[in-house]
Amino acid sequence: MNSFSHDTDNEFGMLSLEEAVRLLALPASEQLASLPDFVCKPDEHALTFNQWFVWAACRSEALFSDFQWQSLQAIDALLSQMTETKDAELWTEEAVQYHAVWRQVRSLAQYALTSCGWQQEGSVGLSAEYFPARP
Repeated sequence: MNSFSHDTDNEFGMLSLEEAVRLLALPASEQLASLPDFVCKPDEHALTFNQWFVWAACRSEALFSDFQWQSLQAIDALLSQMTETKDAELWTEEAVQYHAVWRQVRSLAQYALTSCGWQQEGSVGLSAEYFPARP
């Protein structure tokens, strides 16, 4: 891989991770409004974060300070814990709005944005497109 494509890959990955964290930091109503109604919104937000968190973890070069990485790991650990409980009620739109664990996800994401020097506010342009299944 030449240095241009390597740099482009890193830039795209970092922007995608930042976007995923920003989505998790949004107020519940904005989180839910950011995706189409035909997807499982809580799942999609967690999966999007996981995709880009794993991408960052696989980079051979250090992309983050220890402090920054720990803030991202905290989000990953909580989402993993939520998954491991196998409690389907945590993965509903109602849970995103009212459950304490989703408030904690938002809080950890806001902290990660700050620790990574990323903007708390701003438009979130989804890099993914969603298409409904054909009936």
